[in-house]
Amino acid sequence: MIAKNHYTQSVNIAREIGDKRREGTNLAALGNIDHHLTDHTSAIKHLTQAMNCANEIGNRFHQGQILGNLGNIYRVIGDYPKAIEHITQAIT
Repeated sequence: MIAKNHYTQSVNIAREIGDKRREGTNLAALGNIDHHLTDHTSAIKHLTQAMNCANEIGNRFHQGQILGNLGNIYRVIGDYPKAIEHITQAIT
């Protein structure tokens, strides 16, 4: 998939130049692509990495978005306790 390749390249460039904001944004985009392709394991992996970047730079807005996205994925796969946990964190 072309979009996935471009986001992967963007993640690599962001890592090379030490741009955590762009790294996190592109990892989150990869996670959302994975989610839409129903590759939930990869989606969770990418979104967790994106969350690490957001936490590292203190980006509260991005943290909330990622938590909401993770909550939605856990809801889709039927892990309701984790879905509730992530969505609750997203709104607090």
